[in-house]
Amino acid sequence: MLKKTILALTLLVVPVVAFAEEWYKGGTLHNATAREWHQSTARNQLATSADFVAAAKVAANMEQLRTRATAVRKCITEATDDPDLYSQKVSEVAAACIVLLHYK
Repeated sequence: MLKKTILALTLLVVPVVAFAEEWYKGGTLHNATAREWHQSTARNQLATSADFVAAAKVAANMEQLRTRATAVRKCITEATDDPDLYSQKVSEVAAACIVLLHYK
């Protein structure tokens, strides 16, 4: 009985831990337009933002990467929150956000 309980708890916890550790993986919006960005999930936006921050080499550790990726994600979302701007390339907006946030 105890073994089954431990196994059940382990199966519940492992996927949560794996997801938490891999928040920065799986971003697919590197060549996206702002329209595609706004249609995507927050998780995909954050993972893509982490890639932009990592590529710019402006994060000293994983904690800083997450903090800065979160800020870049917010910046991209707010900067393109107008349907007239939906044709903008996310990568270009991300580069501007990194500069505006004084990360470079």
